[in-house]
Amino acid sequence: MARCFMVAVSGSVQAAGPVFWGWPQGRGFEELEMTGTAVDQLGQLVPGLHGRNVGPAGPEVFWTLSADGRGGAYLGTGHGGELHHLDRDGETSLITRLEGTEIFSVLPRDGGGLLVGCGPDGQLFSVDESGMAEQMGQVAGGYVWAMARRPGTQEIWLATGSPAAVYRFDPGSGSLAPVWEF
Repeated sequence: MARCFMVAVSGSVQAAGPVFWGWPQGRGFEELEMTGTAVDQLGQLVPGLHGRNVGPAGPEVFWTLSADGRGGAYLGTGHGGELHHLDRDGETSLITRLEGTEIFSVLPRDGGGLLVGCGPDGQLFSVDESGMAEQMGQVAGGYVWAMARRPGTQEIWLATGSPAAVYRFDPGSGSLAPVWEF
């Protein structure tokens, strides 16, 4: 005599189906086909991949920051050329937008305003407190990666490249010239 036992279990079961990413060999990434299922906020299966923005709203990337001398900082963005100010309380404000460029260096000027070094075209801008920007020059290297005051003078040194070079900017005369090139 054979005995057969069967156990029944009841209750809710949450299941998620597999996610398939189809990327046949020899096809470009822009042709990537993504299908699948996800679990929504109510625990239900829904078609497609589930995602939500968990990052802050605002610029995609900050390439540089420079202290403002008052407990805050100036922030330069890539992919949009925006210059922001972050105050000591964590509040941000947009100072200016330099179209068609990315900001890689920011240096507060004596007496107010900022010098802003950019790429990929190597522009050097002066930005006043109201956000008005004026191009002061352009370096051959394509990017103004960093700036520093030359000790004991009003001159500003610019680290640029590629290829690597150091430029001297004299705010009084407005001259911008290489002093060392690799």
